[in-house]
Amino acid sequence: MFGERLSPTRNPSPKSRIKVMTRIIPTLLFVLLISPFLGSGPARTAAATAPPKAVTVMAVGDIACDPASPDFNGGQGDNKFCQMKATSDLVAQAKPDAVLALGDNQYENATLAGFQQSYDLSWGRFKS
Repeated sequence: MFGERLSPTRNPSPKSRIKVMTRIIPTLLFVLLISPFLGSGPARTAAATAPPKAVTVMAVGDIACDPASPDFNGGQGDNKFCQMKATSDLVAQAKPDAVLALGDNQYENATLAGFQQSYDLSWGRFKS
């Protein structure tokens, strides 16, 4: 290290280990001594005293109506059923920081193909 090459096939002698350590230890000590002074200043002080930002998280479920349902209506639903687009619009208006999908996300038959056909039309915009 530092100009010396240690063979990977043999163990370095205790003398060479001490030589390497006497070069590394002062450097580490120097870094440890100056680290409290690095990054200090007005920007760091202001960030440390700023109040925490509120986080909005919305939890949703039953978010993907079966595309074979007569109420699916191209992903728009109707006044009573398949309201995934209307509820996703409500969540979008709240501008949440995160959306948690809870519960049975695909209702009726719960097939992967049905979920994939339905999800992107309404809730797909919240993918991260």
